[in-house]
Amino acid sequence: MVRATRYVTLKEGKWWNPFYKEYYFTSGRNIVDFYEKREKNNQLYDSLKHERRKFSKQETAKILKQREYIKAIDKYLKAYREMELEKASEKEKAGIRRQILDLVDRL
Repeated sequence: MVRATRYVTLKEGKWWNPFYKEYYFTSGRNIVDFYEKREKNNQLYDSLKHERRKFSKQETAKILKQREYIKAIDKYLKAYREMELEKASEKEKAGIRRQILDLVDRL
C-alpha cells in the first residue's frame, strides 16, 4: 500500500514515463535487498570476528569486501537523510540517490 501511495503522489510528468516507473520500483526493491544483504553480512562478519566458524580465504575476502560497500552505502544513506532534513535541491538528492543505487548494484 505504501508503494502505491508514493507512486500516486509523484510529481507531474514522471507518472507517465515508463522508464521512470520501472526505475522507481526497481530502486525500491534494490534498497530492500540491500538491507537484507547487510543483515546477512553483519551476521557473517560477527562469526568471522568472534571465530565462531572457519571461513576460507575467499569467503573472508568476500565478507570484508561486502562490508566495505555496506559501510559506504550506509554513509551515503545518512547523507541523503540529512539532505532531506535540510531541504537540499532535487539535483543534489538525485546525485546521492544515483551513487547509492550504483553501490547497491555492485554489492
